[in-house]
Order: sequence, then C-alpha cells, then structure tokens
Amino acid sequence: MEIGKAYLVHVGDWHTFVGRVVAQTGPMTYRLESVSKVCETNDGDNWHELAAGNTAARKKAKYEHYRTPVILPLSIAAFEYVGKTPQEEGLK
Repeated sequence: MEIGKAYLVHVGDWHTFVGRVVAQTGPMTYRLESVSKVCETNDGDNWHELAAGNTAARKKAKYEHYRTPVILPLSIAAFEYVGKTPQEEGLK
C-alpha cells in the first residue's frame, strides 16, 4: 500500500476497514487514519463496488468510525479506495 492513498482492507472474518495510509510500520503493517470499519454492506459481497466509488453502495453500507489511528496488517487483500473515506465523506 502507498502512503497518502485510501484503501479498503480485508483482515479476515468479514473484518474490513477503510482508511488512509499515513505510514508503514512493519513489513506488512500500516498505520491508517480516517478509519472506518465496514459493519454491514447491506448488499452482500460488493467490496469491489465500495472500493470503486459506487455512491449507492457506499450510502447503503453501515460504518463504525474510529477516532484514533489504526494499525492494520495486510493479511488478505487491500483495494485502492476511490475518493474520500467513509469518515471523510461523513457516511453513517
């Protein structure tokens, strides 16, 4: 992942986060800000639509916004996230 870019990151067991990378803290570990956990997509397996910028899919999903930076391991997959993160966009 690249510093400054936003990513949707799967870390396992339907734990998926969206945030902006601010640092690489280890070989496969990153510090992200403006982080939100995708609690529910409300549309099944549509991660590609969320990452690609599908406005309807993003508004339909539910998020838990974090107030502090999050350290995430890149353990499954990361997709570059087009545009603002859900937190930056003010999505609920």
